[in-house]
Amino acid sequence: MTIDEAMDYAKGVPKAYQSVAANDAVVTLAAEVERLRAENKTLCRIEKGEVWYYGDDGNDYPESLGCPVIMEPGVLRRLLADNERLRGENERLKKKIKHCETKYTSKCATYAGSIFCMMFLMRKAAASDD
Repeated sequence: MTIDEAMDYAKGVPKAYQSVAANDAVVTLAAEVERLRAENKTLCRIEKGEVWYYGDDGNDYPESLGCPVIMEPGVLRRLLADNERLRGENERLKKKIKHCETKYTSKCATYAGSIFCMMFLMRKAAASDD
C-alpha cells in the first residue's frame, strides 16, 4: 500500500474511524518498509557475494553456513519433502527399537530366571550329595 492509497483509504472511512483507519494504514506501511529493508539487505549481500549458491551436487552443507543460501524452488521443495519423510522413518524406527527392547528384555528376564533356577537346583543337588 502506497502513502496515496493509505490516504484514500482513510478518506473513505467515516470521520469517527478515520484515525483508526490511518493508524492501520501506518502499521501496514511500517510492515511493508520492514519487508523492503530485509529484501534490500539480502540483495546487497548477494551483490557483495556474501551468499552461497546451492549446487545440489552433494558438496553443499547449508546448515553450516551463516549467510543466505540461494537455491532453486524445486530443490528446496525436495529437501523439505525428504526431511519430512526421514522424520517419519525416524519415528517408525524408534517405535520398532522400543518394541524390540521390550521384547528382548522380557525374553532375557525369562532366560535369566531359567538359568537361576537351574543353578539353584544344581546347588541343592550338590548340597544333598554331601
